[in-house]
This record gives sequence, C-alpha cells and structure tokens, in this order.
Amino acid sequence: IPNYQDNVLNQMLNLIAKDVCSDIVFINILYADKKNKIKSDFSENIHYERLDLNFLLSERILMSHPCDKLVKRKLLLVNKVRFTPKLIVAEDYLWNIDLLQYANSYSWLSTICYAYRVGRLDSASTVLTEEKISILINVLYDSVLKISSSESLDNDLKKYLLLFSSAVWFHVMPELYIRKNKNISDLKNKLIKIMDIYNQKLVPLEKYIRGFKVFRCFVRIFGTKIGYVLYAILVYFKRKNNLF
Repeated sequence: IPNYQDNVLNQMLNLIAKDVCSDIVFINILYADKKNKIKSDFSENIHYERLDLNFLLSERILMSHPCDKLVKRKLLLVNKVRFTPKLIVAEDYLWNIDLLQYANSYSWLSTICYAYRVGRLDSASTVLTEEKISILINVLYDSVLKISSSESLDNDLKKYLLLFSSAVWFHVMPELYIRKNKNISDLKNKLIKIMDIYNQKLVPLEKYIRGFKVFRCFVRIFGTKIGYVLYAILVYFKRKNNLF
C-alpha cells in the first residue's frame, strides 16, 4: 500500500530528525497469525538515555530481527558491526550481539511499521535442516563462551547478552533432541555446557523464555538426559500443531 508505506517512512524520518541522540530506534511489529499480536502496546514514542536490556527483554521489545531497528550509521561504522558473511543461519543473532555491546540510548516508535507472518512452513526459522541446526548450535556455543569469558564486559551486560542468546538455545534444542541421528552427541554436549553457563552466571531465563518452568521441572524430576527429551517432544508437538 504505497500511501501507508510513505506515511511510515515519514514517521521514521521525523522521529530521527527530532531525536538524533538515540543509537537505536525500535519499531513496532505486527505478528500476523490467528491472533494478530502486536509487538508492544506502547501508545506513544519514548526515548531512553540508557539501553536497559533487562527491560527490553522482559517486555519483548528486543528481538533478533534486524528489520525491527533503525541503527545509527556512525555506531555501525566506528565499531565495525557487520553481518558475518556466508552464514546461512544465525547471522541476525550475531549481528545483534555485536550491536548490543556498543549501543547506549534508544527510542521507541509505536507505529506498526512491519508485519511478520508467523508460522510460514517455508520460512528460514521454521525449516531447520541438520546443517542449520549444527551451525546454530556451534555459533551459539562460540558466542556464549566469548561473552561469558570476556574481560571487557561488565557482569550485568554479560548476563543480559546471555539471556538474549537463550532464545536461540530454546529454539534449536527441541529440533535437535527429536532427531534420531547418532552423530549429534557433540551438539547435545554443547547445549548442556551452554545451559551450565546460564546457571553459573545466574541468567534469569524464567523472565524471557516461555515454558522455562516446564523445562526446569522436567530436568529436576527426570534428570538432564530424559528431561531434555521430554521437553523437546512437548515443544515439537506444540510447534507442529500451532499451539503456541
């Protein structure tokens, strides 16, 4: 719809013109499915002087999409925040991890600027081949190790970057554990090690991950080996039947 597109772009430009200080402008998204959920119900544009990752994650404003953000060009250039070339999956996640280490202030644009169709059978996030699963887990593992061992990041930033990374963990874990391939023990061990780091760093997974309490309950009752499998079966069944 050309008129609507022009209106949205004008609102973005007007906000940028008024608010030249924000490193990131988050835009509102409509998740188009049976319920047509809006990303946030904030009714007005808001500016914040500090990038509060706890708030952004708990309110689900911060997602891994690049398409829901306007980012100050200078910040990207000076800090060399770029997409990793030749990755067929997880490039959005890595880009966000880099971005969040340098961004400070942010703004919120309440206008719905983007519609995302949920549950498309052919989408990159829905169709996870064994190759994509392997890449996701290896990328996640390397980034979690790098974040947790970094000497330049303070503990709070580490904790919330790890919390942000957990969305990838809970997305890919069920897809791995429902497979009967015998050559995935290394990937399973990496997921277990990542969860150990989350626990060691006191990452508040219950704040961000829907179903985490169920996952924790399964692991406490049945142990890691069986608990992971039971949780994976439950989530995989819900995904296949669009019960989320």
